[in-house]
Amino acid sequence: MHPGARIERASDQTGHLPEPAGHAVGTVSPISLMRGAGNPVSPVGLPAPANVFVGREREIEDVRSALQDNLQVGAMLVGEPGVGKTALALEALKTFDGNHHIVPVRGSGISANVPYAALGYLLSELPEHVLDHPVLAMQGLSRLLTEQADGRTMVLLVENAHDLDPMSVMAVTQLAVSGQAKVLILARELTGAAEEFIRLWADGRVRRIDLAPFTLEESGGYLSALLGGRVARTAVANLHSHTSGSPGFLRMLASEQRHAGTLVEQDGSWDLVAPLVRSGEIAEVIRARLNRYGPEQRRIIELLAFAVELPLAALQRLAAPEDLDVLEEHGVMRVLATSPPIVRLQNQLSAETVRESVPPARSRELREAVAATIDFNAIPGGTLMGFASWSIDCGVELPPDAALRAAQLANRLYDHAGALRFVRSVRDHRKRPEMVLQEASALRSLGELNAAAEALESVLEAARGNLRLWTLLCVERHRVLRRLPGRAAEARTVIEQLKTAIGSSGEDTAGGTTNNDGGPPLRWEAVLIDAEYATFEGRHAQLPRELEDIYGDETLPLGMRLYAGCLLAEGWSLTGRCEDAIAVVAWLHAGTANSDLSPTLRDTVLVRVFEIYFNCGLWQRAADLLSPRRGTGFASLARGSSAGTGTGGDLAAGLLHASCGRPDEALDHLLPALGKLRRRDPAGAKPAALAAAAYCSALQGDTARARHYLDKLGAIGEQPPWNIGVVAAYFRLTAQALLGGREAALAELKQLAHHAAGRGLVAHNALFLTAAARLGDREAAVVILDRVPETAGQLARTGRLFAAGMVNNDGAAWLHAAELASGDGNELFAYEAASAAQSAASDPLTARQARELANSSYRRLRRHHDLHRSFETLSRFEQELTVAAARGRSSVELGEQMNLSPRTVDWHLGKIYSKLHVSSRTELAELLA
Repeated sequence: MHPGARIERASDQTGHLPEPAGHAVGTVSPISLMRGAGNPVSPVGLPAPANVFVGREREIEDVRSALQDNLQVGAMLVGEPGVGKTALALEALKTFDGNHHIVPVRGSGISANVPYAALGYLLSELPEHVLDHPVLAMQGLSRLLTEQADGRTMVLLVENAHDLDPMSVMAVTQLAVSGQAKVLILARELTGAAEEFIRLWADGRVRRIDLAPFTLEESGGYLSALLGGRVARTAVANLHSHTSGSPGFLRMLASEQRHAGTLVEQDGSWDLVAPLVRSGEIAEVIRARLNRYGPEQRRIIELLAFAVELPLAALQRLAAPEDLDVLEEHGVMRVLATSPPIVRLQNQLSAETVRESVPPARSRELREAVAATIDFNAIPGGTLMGFASWSIDCGVELPPDAALRAAQLANRLYDHAGALRFVRSVRDHRKRPEMVLQEASALRSLGELNAAAEALESVLEAARGNLRLWTLLCVERHRVLRRLPGRAAEARTVIEQLKTAIGSSGEDTAGGTTNNDGGPPLRWEAVLIDAEYATFEGRHAQLPRELEDIYGDETLPLGMRLYAGCLLAEGWSLTGRCEDAIAVVAWLHAGTANSDLSPTLRDTVLVRVFEIYFNCGLWQRAADLLSPRRGTGFASLARGSSAGTGTGGDLAAGLLHASCGRPDEALDHLLPALGKLRRRDPAGAKPAALAAAAYCSALQGDTARARHYLDKLGAIGEQPPWNIGVVAAYFRLTAQALLGGREAALAELKQLAHHAAGRGLVAHNALFLTAAARLGDREAAVVILDRVPETAGQLARTGRLFAAGMVNNDGAAWLHAAELASGDGNELFAYEAASAAQSAASDPLTARQARELANSSYRRLRRHHDLHRSFETLSRFEQELTVAAARGRSSVELGEQMNLSPRTVDWHLGKIYSKLHVSSRTELAELLA
């Protein structure tokens, strides 16, 4: 190879640029998408991303193992373009043995029939007459590569194996089988590879390694590494959804958004602040890939791009089976195992690129072809939404029933803008109350409350002839009015009007409906909205008794029972019946597994479950629900609309970490949540986020920033919703106490506790009293023991033990409180209780256990408390002494080695234990291991 030759960048690389062939692969440096001095600029105007690689540990180990296996000649990486095959191969080679020679062999569709095209740059160094004789060419190639390898392991990196010319395939195979080289074959799919390569795999000579796109969690890690900082959950979800987890597309799309200003860094977190834009780079890559297909196959791609999805049966009437098979095998489209089966394109980027490139006349022609094969009234929901949107784009007016159904589905799937589009596409839609109901629901979700109220009021009278529809309109109107400043009285009046109308409609006590529409009893709708309003205002002790009847009635729709169960369990979690609430939660969890539930209802249930765990002080269970590994938390709480905050679960995670005294992790979530809430705050959640951010900043010792957030909080004029107000007050007062306002904070905490007790909210009474006790207020501790029952939940039990320790100076009670808090992940509470237990311990065992727990909790409070980070702050002498002690060396042995007395060694070790927050050599050895 020529000295300056480099491996050409592959289309499916994930940010890697290989080193010059013939050299060991270089190190990976952190990536920066910022404009920098001297960096090469990408086609979209940004510096070309530096090398970055995250995850894929199992696949890397598989590649390394295959290359080191004497019975195998290498590995074949199989995956769709952009999945990161080249990047994985290079990363594996970096960790192989450090002494290898990479020979790039790259196939190309243009030269797939040209002999030795992939090896031409090498064979050009041989005499011309050799190329006319395959045996001589092979001998010359072997000799040349051996010379270039210079004793190092030769690895043939075969990219685009499906486009490799036959003579190059033969050469690669012979070099591998003869033992002269190892191979890494990168192929789009096994069936498209050369027969020789397939035979190597079938004979067990080559190990097949399938490379899948990134999961949502993996996409988040990759984007964080790519951008050099944390990425907001909603931004990760959006970018992942558009790219289907393709690392190559993720890199390009993130770069484009960064350049366009739609992906920006705010308060230490990257977030999308505007709709995604696409420049020419991604479109060019996608068009180049799609152009290799024939006209009929491209027509299928166009149909799916516009329709979003189509029933397989309908598509089979529009296209030849062999064309569908090719596109599915190549990963361009996928068939979902639904009933009936549905077909979609693999990723949204391809669909968007195709839609932008097809002329309007062609789009209308394609739509007419689809319309001839499907019935608006019979097609599945997802198909209906895509086809309805396509029809509007083509200037075709939707049938009112189809527009209504599409709007209902869009609202259930959080596409509120789409719901408005469907409704408003129908002429005189304001004359149709059922359409106004969907319009108002979408407007409320988008925070346009006044517009929603005006729309509802325009049709209420016209809907009186249909009691069920009128009831649903009243329910929606109540939800709008209770959020509008100054209209709470109207909201209450709506409920009374609803009860009166339903009561006088002739419904009997068995729940029959006078309009005989086959739906659930309308009186239950009134009970549910009454209960919902009670929870909205914090009147959980006044929930309607009929709520239990709805929850327990198996003849009612599951969705109605689930919602009743949510309200009931929330009320019990706050009024001292946590065990009963958790029993209901178990049933709610089981109910969310029902595939017939809409995403909005499923997410509503999961968000309520999170709040119930939170109310009961079950912090670890709440954290588990937020974990992406659960498969529910990230997907549900990340939708934003589910919690009504639009923060993609960041607010929930931030408040949870703040409650557990982990300020670093809390601010990682609170800051992006605040960025979103500054732009849009439909649920009025900003006060809670500001107060929690102030508290966490105070825990970090950043008093200026803490006061800044408190000032921002004080500048909010509107009264927040009740539940937001409780959370905001708790964090505001605990922050003020840390900032020097302890006495005033204590007085207000006890006042809030008294107010909560008067409303029957036992859990909030325990919350405020325990906060006061943790700040050193003995009077609060006495009240806890006197008035807070253990049935109020884990926080109440922990608070009672903490109070007992304070009132009785009982080290064992404090230690028990610390153990409960630590077991549920509240590290700050555990640290405070364990520290108090250590001081009050009446026996050595309690003192030792308290000291160990205090140390372990302290190490988990802050990132820089981590043992390994603390170890780096030690002097060289202290580090050497620490390692030696951890290896079991006695003080006598260490003293002899260092010319110190054993007592001096113990003195130094005591200082080290204090700095590292460990309790013994045994604990030190376990942690360093």
